[in-house]
Amino acid sequence: MKHRPFRLIFVPISVFWILCFGFCASSPGRDIGYTEDPTKIGIGARPLGMGRAFVAIADQENAVFINPAGLSYTKKWSLSSMYASFLGDVNYITFGFTYPLPLFRNGGVGIGYVGSNVPGIISPTQEGFNYSDYHNNVYLIAASFSPRDDLSFGSALKIFDQGFSGYVNSIGKGYDLDLGVKWDIDKRLGLGLNLQNILPVSMGGKISWPNGDEQSIPAVAKAGLKGLTEDGSILFAVDYDLQINKNLPGTGHIGAEWKFHPNLALRGGLDQNLSAMTGNTATNVSLGIGLEIGSVKFDYAYHPYFDESSNITHYISFTIFGRAPALRKTQTVAPTPEAAPKAIKAATPEAEPKEMVYKVICGPFTQKSKADRTNMDAIRKGLDSVVKEDGPGKWTVQLGVFSLEDNAAKLRDLAGGKGIKSIVITTPK
Repeated sequence: MKHRPFRLIFVPISVFWILCFGFCASSPGRDIGYTEDPTKIGIGARPLGMGRAFVAIADQENAVFINPAGLSYTKKWSLSSMYASFLGDVNYITFGFTYPLPLFRNGGVGIGYVGSNVPGIISPTQEGFNYSDYHNNVYLIAASFSPRDDLSFGSALKIFDQGFSGYVNSIGKGYDLDLGVKWDIDKRLGLGLNLQNILPVSMGGKISWPNGDEQSIPAVAKAGLKGLTEDGSILFAVDYDLQINKNLPGTGHIGAEWKFHPNLALRGGLDQNLSAMTGNTATNVSLGIGLEIGSVKFDYAYHPYFDESSNITHYISFTIFGRAPALRKTQTVAPTPEAAPKAIKAATPEAEPKEMVYKVICGPFTQKSKADRTNMDAIRKGLDSVVKEDGPGKWTVQLGVFSLEDNAAKLRDLAGGKGIKSIVITTPK
C-alpha cells in the first residue's frame, strides 16, 4: 500500500502518453495538404504577454484553449473575450466561458470560440472586380477531472468551420481533439502537456470541402514548466512546441509575470514562431500588463512580429468572474483563537456521526504579510477551497465542504495558528 500514491500518478500518465502517441503515430501519410488551426496564434492577452509560455499555468478562462486540464483549477465561473487586428485586415476574436464542475476531486467544463476573418478579398474578372470574405473559426467544448489534488486531465473537442462567402462560396468543416494534463510537483513547481489535434484523418481529424478535397489539421505537442517564487509575487514559465506530423522546427517560449500589487501585474516574454517568409523560427519580444478590479480583469499584450515589421499587434482581453458555487446555509459556530483548536479537536469520528460535514472559514489574509501568504497557500493546497476577496489585498479562504472521516486530521493540523475564523457543522440532505 505504501506505493499506491506513486501508482496513482504514474499509471494515468503512462496510459495517457501511450494513447496520445498511438494516435499521433497513426497520423496520415498521404499528401492532402494542411489547414491552419486559428488557436495557434495565441489565446488571451495574459499568455501572449508572457511569450505564450502557458501550458503548465493554464487555468480559469485560458484553459479551454491552451490546456483543458487546467479547468480543474476553476473555482468560479468566468466569461472572457479577446480582440486583435493583424495588418489592419485580419480580425481575430475569442470568447470563452468556464464553470467549476467537480469530478472525482476537482473538475470543470468550458466552451470557447476562436474566429478570424478577412473581409473584402478582391477577385478580378473580365467584367470588373468581385469581392469575397474569408473566415476560419473553431468552436471548443472542454472538460477536465482530477483523480488527485495535484494531478488533472482534460480534453477539448474542436469543431472547425472555414471558407469563403460572397463571390466565391465554399465552406469546409471538420473536427479534432486536444488532450491535456497538469501535474503540480509541489506548491511552487508544476508541469503541463497539451497534445493538440491528435485525431488521424481516418478518425475524422480533417477539414472536408464540398468538392471532395480534404485537409488534415497539424498535430502539435506542447510541453511546459512553471515556477513560483517563495513569496508568490513572481511566476515564470518555459514551453516547447513540437510539430508532430509536419517536418518543421520546434519553437520555444519563455515568460514571466511580476505581481507587484494585489491588483496589478507586469509581464514579459520571448516568443518563437515559424516565419511566414522563410519557414524558419523567428523570436519576438512580448510585453503585457494586467489589472484586476473586483470581479473584472483587463489584460493587454504588445506583440511585434519581426519577420513582418508592419505586424505589431496589440491584444486586449476582458474577463468577468462570477461567484463560486454556493454552499447550503448552515448555523455558524465562531470559536475564539484559544477555543478553535479545542473545538476542532473535539470533532473526531468518535464524537460526531460520519454523515456530518464541515466548512471552515479562514482569514482574512493580507498579501503584504509573508506569513499570511504562506498560510493561505498551505490551506489552499491542503483542501479544496474558494478564495473570496474582502478588499484590496485581503482574502477570506472558504474551505470546501468535506467529510469528517477523510479530513478530521487535516482540521486538527490547520488549528495551529493558520487563521481559523469559524467552523460550520451541517448535515447533508
